[in-house]
Amino acid sequence: MRLVMAFSFVLAMAAGAAAGPAADIVKRFYTDNIGMEASDEMRHFYTEPALSQFAGNDKAGDAGELGCIDAGLAVSGQDFDEKEIGGSLKLTEKVDGDRATVVARFTNFTQPNEVEWSLRKIGGKWLIADIANPAEGWRFSEFDCTYP
Repeated sequence: MRLVMAFSFVLAMAAGAAAGPAADIVKRFYTDNIGMEASDEMRHFYTEPALSQFAGNDKAGDAGELGCIDAGLAVSGQDFDEKEIGGSLKLTEKVDGDRATVVARFTNFTQPNEVEWSLRKIGGKWLIADIANPAEGWRFSEFDCTYP
C-alpha cells in the first residue's frame, strides 16, 4: 500500500511540474485556437505589455499599413502543421509567485521549435504578458508596434 501511495505521489508531482493553470492558458493557443493569438476573441487572455503591442498592430492595420506582427507568435512562423504541432507539443511550467514561464516545445514541418510564454497572475487569473523565441532572437514586447 505504501508503495502505491508513494508512486501516486511521484506521478502527481511530475504532472504538476510539467503543467498547471498557467500552462492550461498557453495550451489553448496550440489546440483549438492555433494561429489565433492576435485575434480579438483571444485578447482576454493577455495583459501588458502584450495588449499594447496588439493595439499598435491593430492601429497600423486599420490605417492600411503593415503591422508589427508578420508571423504566428505561437508557432514562430507563417505556416504550420496543426496536426504535427498537436502531436509533438510538450509544455513545461515554472511558477515564481505571481509570475510564470511556460515553454512550449514542438515540431513544425519536422523542425524543433521552442516558444516561451511569460504570464502574470492578476486578479487570481493567469494572463499572458509576453511571447518569445530566444533561439530565434525575438520577443513580442520588443517589436516596434508603435503607430502614430
